[in-house]
Amino acid sequence: MTIGNIESCPVTKEAWEKRAAERESECGGESVYHCLSDNVGRKWEKCVQQSLIKEGFCPIFTSGGYIDWKSCNLSDPTCPNISYKSDQVYKCKGSEEDGEELTNLLPR
Repeated sequence: MTIGNIESCPVTKEAWEKRAAERESECGGESVYHCLSDNVGRKWEKCVQQSLIKEGFCPIFTSGGYIDWKSCNLSDPTCPNISYKSDQVYKCKGSEEDGEELTNLLPR
């Protein structure tokens, strides 16, 4: 279920949990709140099933609304060095200053 296109996604665990709680009633079954960029940089809130994201990757939404991933530079401290769930995207931070862009993504 698509909730909508937004300006920015939560970038801390606390902000993420607050936003997920606000959107909980819109998700159902095994779907949980996600806020991810798509392949052209737009940000989307959607209710989808969690996926496991391997270390060195950040999740994105495909044009069809599915979760995919892009590799990031493991030497960059903002690139996760452990596996994590797709609804924990705050672990894959881009620029800490603006907190909006996944600036460390590499072409796949």
